Amino acid sequence: MARLLQADRKDLAEADRVFVDTLLADVPALSDMRNLAHGFAALVRKQGTGTLDDWLAAAAGTPLEGFASGLRKDLAAVRAALETPWSTGPVEGRINRLKTIKRTMYGRADFELLRSRTLYAA
Repeated sequence: MARLLQADRKDLAEADRVFVDTLLADVPALSDMRNLAHGFAALVRKQGTGTLDDWLAAAAGTPLEGFASGLRKDLAAVRAALETPWSTGPVEGRINRLKTIKRTMYGRADFELLRSRTLYAA
């Protein structure tokens, strides 16, 4: 159900669309939660026009208040992540690749071979 609520309406099959529409009509609070979740996703993807402060204010008093208070604990870092154009995606990809190589070699070789495989691999 969480996947259906997070998915874009146009991407759902007709039966799923009818289910979600019925569910949201029967539980208005769930509709508000869905809108908040979509709003935050738009902020993260830099697609929305809202601001983080607006979203935090809207989340107050809802079940997402706990998540919002967690964001407030390190508000400067959250703002920087949302407002700057930089991404750690390429670095995370390299780290993932290194961990994969390391796991395949577990217990079979020493650090020098791991170093050689990571530095000279294509």
